[in-house]
Amino acid sequence: MSTENIKVAVRVRPFSQREKDSNAQRIIDMDGVTTYIKDPAARPGEEPKKFIFDHSYWSHDGFKEEKDGYFSPATAKYSDQTKVFNDLGRGMLTNAWEGYNCSIFAYGQTGSGKSYSIMGYGANKGIVPRVCEMLFQQIKENPKEGVEYRVKFSMLEIYNEQVRDLLTKKVKGKAKEGLKVREHATKGFYVEHLTDVPVGNYRDIELRMDDGNRNRTLAATKMNDHSSRAHTIVTVNFEQIYKKENTTKQACINLVDLAGSERSKQTGAVGERLDESKNINKSLSELGNIIKGLHDKASGKRAQLNFRNSKLTMLLKNSLGGNCKTVMVAALSPAAENFEQTLSTLRYADRAKSIKNVAKVNESETDKLIRELIAEKEKLLAELKDAKANVTVGYTEEDIKRMKQEQEAEIERYKEEIAGITLSWEKRLEEARKETEEKLREEQREENAKKRFPHFYNLNEDPLLVAKIIHIIKAGSHRIGNNGAKPQPEIPLYGRSIAREHGVVCNTRNGVTIKSLKGKIRVNGVEMNAGQEIQLHHQDRILFGEYTMGATMVPNLFVFHHPKEEEELINQGKKHTEISYDFAVEEIENNIDSGEGGDEDNLALLKDEIIHLLPLVEDANAMAAEFNKSVGFEVTLIPAMFRGKESGPTEVYVKMHNMENDNEFYWGKNKFLDRQCSMQRIYEEFEGTYNVEKDDDPFYEPPDTENLIGLVSVPLVALAHGRTYDEKLTIRNYEANTVGYLAVELTAEAGDVKEEEKGQVKEGNIDPKEMIGKDIAIRINIKKAQNLPVKYNKVWCKYKFFKMKRPTTTNPTECVAGLFDLKYKKRHKYEAQQVTHEFLSYLQDKTLMIEVWGSQSETVMRQARPRTAPGPLNMGATGSLRRASFSIDGTQTDGFAGRSTLKERAANLGGATGEACTVQ
Repeated sequence: MSTENIKVAVRVRPFSQREKDSNAQRIIDMDGVTTYIKDPAARPGEEPKKFIFDHSYWSHDGFKEEKDGYFSPATAKYSDQTKVFNDLGRGMLTNAWEGYNCSIFAYGQTGSGKSYSIMGYGANKGIVPRVCEMLFQQIKENPKEGVEYRVKFSMLEIYNEQVRDLLTKKVKGKAKEGLKVREHATKGFYVEHLTDVPVGNYRDIELRMDDGNRNRTLAATKMNDHSSRAHTIVTVNFEQIYKKENTTKQACINLVDLAGSERSKQTGAVGERLDESKNINKSLSELGNIIKGLHDKASGKRAQLNFRNSKLTMLLKNSLGGNCKTVMVAALSPAAENFEQTLSTLRYADRAKSIKNVAKVNESETDKLIRELIAEKEKLLAELKDAKANVTVGYTEEDIKRMKQEQEAEIERYKEEIAGITLSWEKRLEEARKETEEKLREEQREENAKKRFPHFYNLNEDPLLVAKIIHIIKAGSHRIGNNGAKPQPEIPLYGRSIAREHGVVCNTRNGVTIKSLKGKIRVNGVEMNAGQEIQLHHQDRILFGEYTMGATMVPNLFVFHHPKEEEELINQGKKHTEISYDFAVEEIENNIDSGEGGDEDNLALLKDEIIHLLPLVEDANAMAAEFNKSVGFEVTLIPAMFRGKESGPTEVYVKMHNMENDNEFYWGKNKFLDRQCSMQRIYEEFEGTYNVEKDDDPFYEPPDTENLIGLVSVPLVALAHGRTYDEKLTIRNYEANTVGYLAVELTAEAGDVKEEEKGQVKEGNIDPKEMIGKDIAIRINIKKAQNLPVKYNKVWCKYKFFKMKRPTTTNPTECVAGLFDLKYKKRHKYEAQQVTHEFLSYLQDKTLMIEVWGSQSETVMRQARPRTAPGPLNMGATGSLRRASFSIDGTQTDGFAGRSTLKERAANLGGATGEACTVQ
């Protein structure tokens, strides 16, 4: 028996391409086993927070890509996949050989790199495949006489509190309810009817894991809104049977990839998408409660541990505080925009360090185990017989019926176990091998077809699920349509937005074409017209069906692959680049932002989102009242320019108003829905005293959270005439109200300040045409901001001039005597060194948009405004939405819900439907 703490490691990933493009600020640093996190809003001289773990892995930079795609260390600081495996995976294998249960699970927000550490991609294999590969390698290298080795593999996911077997497409029992989680007196919690496949080598496991990921992808596509936000558990059962001693040493290796704690994009989660978010938050919250309880228990405090509150905690009971040696990997995002979630992850991991597990060697006598199972079976049969004869001992007919069903289920389970033990291992392994050989033949046929014929392969937000759905396009015509259509189309797709006759793709000598029929199709982000036919080329992106802005997961998104065109590009020396899911989605959104789609479509989308958000906002207000929280929430509409975009549709946000200090914050839909789920969970556990720490309080927003105060529009036409522009301009918020003033000075100067010679721009009122061909530099001087709301204690500005890819940001400035003296001067030298017609048109026709940002104070002198909670709806200054009235389930929603209706709403969050909606 071995008692030891959970081993905890943290790992920081590189910046994503999006973070690089936005010039993201890094907040994580590491020194040995110590991890530091710096608050981006910290005061000068403020020390970063420090955490110490068993391992701190720096994988942010300092690596090089080898020819095979493996990322190897270029500096001593970088931790590659091999180092992580050597530190964590090899120890698990040693423990498994000794007969200990082992578990490793990854935690962190979505996009933080959990799956990369656990599963890995391409040449960069993660812990799971390396552990499986090394296990068979060790079995081969260390054979022992009289010892038989048996390895079994299973794979499941927990989605919406349902357990799904990933090694079979058909779920036993009721598919809607998923598999049942049962509890055994000695084995603990287990999944009933879970497929447990014998495997004879690593290739078998590889095929099964690939099969599991393919089933995940198909399930996601069929659901039409299922994302990779599911907990995935891979289990390897390793048995060593000592025939002479008649004993069995068994180890269960659990490898767990948890769903992300928060999505990386703003989403419009409603209906089933909201249920998904709630259930994931619930399971992760329950896991957090268990970790906190075990931490308190290790500290000598009283703690109540209820593993039955979620399927995830039931299946991880052994891993946390049980008979298991456990490793936790916390994945960290390095970007400042994720500071709150990253800090929360670090605190989560810090608590887990103190959890103690009591692991023991799983050794048993094989014959004894069989005898015990048979005896228990006979006992259950006798109890069932007595129950049939005795109906008058206080049991109702319903009780007897239920008891019969339970006992018959137990008997069937024992029969299966006995059959599994007595059936020769060789026979089971042979059956599995035949199935594997067939899978290998199918895979080979598909690989050969992919090399010969054009085909579509799917994209997914999870890289592990990319290219799991393949549609081969042989010569001829192929119908595209809904999977349920009769007869079934050659290219069947799933989802409510897929028409029976969606489109058709043709492969002829002249190339491959696609034609839109009764369904929506986008090629490279652009929507096709009905009846339109276009030719496809290698690496074109195709979306079948509807697209919702900010959607969490986009199903039926494919890439067109043409082997011959690919070969031609390679022969021409053109570099082959992989198409990513993020690239394809951003391409679609850019086309929508650029004006695609009419006002009617945008208005309909806004109406639908408001209808779904309103009851949730009402509930949040009612819960705030119940908890005596001086905060209120209301739905509001934010135009594109106030979200940092030049154009695009208006989006729905939720404004959070702190009535104690008058602070206001604007939450995207996803952030509000996550907070609302936390409010709901706390409300269900509420017992009269609200005792939640600030970091975990869904009603609390740090006052230093950056807020967009307003915009300033600066005309540039004076610069086209060589004149200086010096004015005090109005700062307007998203409601078009004046919130302050900004003093700005713009000057056109010579391109080289050291030369005041021929060809240089001079101050004065000149003809703009005379500027063509001259060198020029624009000096931007942002002087001061004044008359801003008193709640702001720091202010800074952002702007993009001409073709700047990333915004320029001024330093935060504190308020002195009502003024924010920004003292910002920047000289922008025109990149081409000479004025072109394009640049001159920019000066004559465009304006410079300066964003004014600020952070608020915890306590401020209140301004004169009534202290009342806001209503649930605020339309802002959008002229097309002047008046709104909503009826949801027959209830008028122009005020927030009272306490009397809160319990009813809490019982069915997200279930409201808009029976009537009028927006004028």
